[in-house]
Amino acid sequence: YVIKPPPDALAEFKVQTSGYSAELGHGGGAVINASIKSGTNGFHGDLWEYVRNDAFDANNPGAVSKPEYRQNQFGATIGGPVIKNHLFFFGDFEENRIVIGNTLTATIPTALMRTGDFSELLNPALTGNTVPITLYQPGTGGYHPGTTTPWPLVNSNGVANVFNADQISTVAKNLLQMFPDPNANNGKTYSNYVTNVNATSNTAQWDGRMDWNVNARDQAFARFSYSNNPTYYKDPYGPILDGGGYGTDGGSRLKSENLALSETHVFSPHLTNELRFSFMYGNFNYGIANAHVDIAPTLGLGGVPYSPGQGGMPWFTVPGISPDFGAGCCAPVYERENNGELRDNLTKIRGNHALKMGFQFEKVRSEYFANAFPRGWDQYSNFFTSQSGASNTGYGVADFLADEQTTNRLSTAADTNQFRWYGSGYFQDDWKVNSKLTLNLGLRYDHFMPFEERSEERRVGKECRSRW
Repeated sequence: YVIKPPPDALAEFKVQTSGYSAELGHGGGAVINASIKSGTNGFHGDLWEYVRNDAFDANNPGAVSKPEYRQNQFGATIGGPVIKNHLFFFGDFEENRIVIGNTLTATIPTALMRTGDFSELLNPALTGNTVPITLYQPGTGGYHPGTTTPWPLVNSNGVANVFNADQISTVAKNLLQMFPDPNANNGKTYSNYVTNVNATSNTAQWDGRMDWNVNARDQAFARFSYSNNPTYYKDPYGPILDGGGYGTDGGSRLKSENLALSETHVFSPHLTNELRFSFMYGNFNYGIANAHVDIAPTLGLGGVPYSPGQGGMPWFTVPGISPDFGAGCCAPVYERENNGELRDNLTKIRGNHALKMGFQFEKVRSEYFANAFPRGWDQYSNFFTSQSGASNTGYGVADFLADEQTTNRLSTAADTNQFRWYGSGYFQDDWKVNSKLTLNLGLRYDHFMPFEERSEERRVGKECRSRW
């Protein structure tokens, strides 16, 4: 769906999950039909507000503080006559303003680890492990070259699991220093950071409808619906390290518009026809923090592509840090769609047969821009500081600090600007055999044309980014 009217604006709705009539197509799981109210000869309307507030809530178990939750959902409807018995109006408006704080429990490097000191891993009481975790010289497999003699990580002062200063990547060390300080779990190396990550969602929407009773044989209506839902998700690790996921990072916007025009003509008490045209427009984008900032070079990270809307940090996966940090995959995404539809339904009552037939034509147009790993995905493991074949050795943050990377991924954008035609026709006969038996007989044909590129120049990325 692109438009979701408030319940007070609905005259009726119907949900079908099986046994569709031949009139209905597309739906595989369910079909929902909803109708907006129309005006009458009298003025009618209502007001509402729904309120939730964390002041009424208990604290979540394990939370450092009570997560913020504020919701104000308010709106109104009004309908009435313009010309008595002939022309009527109806309108509704609703806003839904939400601030929600989610409690995040994360694992981040301790203050010692950020300096290259991993001696805490030798204490099972701090790691939750059953035995000490031993680190070995990076990239050696845990042995002196050409021998079977173990080569543990020991600094110049003879302290185990500690790097010498010249073994540490300056870039990695600076990135680790940007993490917030641990604030939970009594100095342990895991689940040691708890924070409330606020998100905001502010939806404004409205519907307007005009009904015109032209005469006893002709009735028409026009409806326009609008919805705009900007959201913002706070970055768990701060504006540079980010840490958000797809659809829950930075600012996003879901904007939709829908137009419907309908004319019903009564030829006789037993024969009616409805002609309807509708048009849907959607403009959706899922953003990230620092989308328009070429931030990688300022952190010492080279070789990271940048273009407007594709900024931010690369995505880092490092065991010992959870959730991942940097700008996650698959974002930003820019999507624009518009669908035009024409349909006609002819209904004939003949004896105990209710006959209905019609057709539908639709043109589906979509512009889509996405990139799975536009800034790169840098993946680390505990492989390089472990001993080959030995368990309880190696640590991901140590590999990261030594700049021993496992894999890296970088992808190009998926950039499409396409359309396709869809057509269908149907015939339905609801035959009331007797008072206890009705047969619903129908035949439908659907034809989906293949997608075609709308232009040789795949310009959607540039177009969409300029709009936002």
